[in-house]
Amino acid sequence: MWNKSFIFVGKIKKTIIMKAVLISPTQKADIDFLMEFAKRMSFAAKEVDIEHIDDLDFMSRIDEGLKTENVSRQEIIDALLQ
Repeated sequence: MWNKSFIFVGKIKKTIIMKAVLISPTQKADIDFLMEFAKRMSFAAKEVDIEHIDDLDFMSRIDEGLKTENVSRQEIIDALLQ
């Protein structure tokens, strides 16, 4: 299996949609086709290694956690022990 994924991020009238489509092709030719298609459609597109997708999810969860209120040490320990 090809170890890259293809991410589409759409734009409508210069407003960025905060959603993406993740496509995992089985052949390199498929990703090349999708990248060319995205370029012709003026979509932002990026190849991402499968291994990095989990990292991106983890980073977004950390960013979200940094925006929440402070939590006591005991609350963290309790959450980890669940």
